Amino acid sequence: MKEKMEDHLKNKMQSRKLKEPEKIRGQNDHTVNVSCFDLHVQQVLTPPYSMSSQLYYRRKLATYNLTVFDLARKYGHSYMWHEGVAKRGSRW
Repeated sequence: MKEKMEDHLKNKMQSRKLKEPEKIRGQNDHTVNVSCFDLHVQQVLTPPYSMSSQLYYRRKLATYNLTVFDLARKYGHSYMWHEGVAKRGSRW
């Protein structure tokens, strides 16, 4: 586990080293767009809310959040959708 963490930290530092000159390039050259993308599976939402445990376990819905962030201009967008959209499939 310790080795995995060390590898993770090493990769993180290496990616930050590679990203920084590109970020500066994007700030100086407005024809270049330097962006980061991050896709998260968000916490499961439970619409609609109910006190019934049977409904609670059958109605959970996973949501996804894709964030795109322009590093040079510090401007971002988030796109959210649920598991039934774009053929992600439902879990039941």
